[in-house]
Amino acid sequence: MEYLNFSKMHGLENDFVIITDLEGKIGRYNNIARQMCNRNLGIGADGLLVVRNGERTPYKMVIYNPDGSQAETCGNGIRCFAKYLHDHGLISGREIRIEDVVKSVDVEINEGDGKKRQVRVDMMEPKFYEPEKVTMNPKEYLSPRGLIRGIVDFPIEQDGIIYLITYISMGNPHVVIFNRDYESLDLAVEGPAIGKATQYFPKKTNVEFVDVINPNKINVKVWERGAGITLACGTGACASTVASILKGKTAEEVLVHLPGGDLTISWDSKNDHVYMEGPAETVCEGIFLMNSTE
Repeated sequence: MEYLNFSKMHGLENDFVIITDLEGKIGRYNNIARQMCNRNLGIGADGLLVVRNGERTPYKMVIYNPDGSQAETCGNGIRCFAKYLHDHGLISGREIRIEDVVKSVDVEINEGDGKKRQVRVDMMEPKFYEPEKVTMNPKEYLSPRGLIRGIVDFPIEQDGIIYLITYISMGNPHVVIFNRDYESLDLAVEGPAIGKATQYFPKKTNVEFVDVINPNKINVKVWERGAGITLACGTGACASTVASILKGKTAEEVLVHLPGGDLTISWDSKNDHVYMEGPAETVCEGIFLMNSTE
């Protein structure tokens, strides 16, 4: 039998199981994710975060979805990951640079107690086109932030519905949609209809439906690739904010309201970086018995 020490944490109810495997000796992360993240037979979580030694920074965050697929990055996960490092004595200060499989980000752990802290993350620059992740061709679009080359208000049809999609990457792919009735949309149906449309998105995509309340506040619902409906998504909140600014709907700093709570997102016009601030909270710690038959 194999026992694994774990922590469970969440950022706005977007929950994660975290394990430490600095040297990569445990491995089999896809199998571990499927077992630990199972909400009926395991701990239950939206993803598995693995603490590894970094190649460019002290620590690397390796992310797996509940279905065992690997994710590129995770905004809420980064905040929880940083708090985990702080709580377990792996870092001594409040500031750290963390890498994942696509980039390195600067993280600042702010006020709070042992259970819950506010964490601010420099999520770096958004991208508007990635040829390996989308099949449609980019076009020039004149936004309030200047001329960009990307995919903005591109029409796609799924199940008889025409969606105007805006593609934003925060290290992972996102499709942001404004032209749907926010209250009545069937996220469980429409989210995967778009997210799994491999004729448009060969590697699938995360999907956000956005309702703009005013220039400083938006509501966002999320369907995540590899996880399904989640109560919050940090990179999704960032992508939704960037898309809102590109389309002239909001100011530079936005309060993003998700079903699990609020994040403050800003897109700095001076350095083009996106900043995310929100809570990270510890739920429990324990020992998990792996099923050796899988």
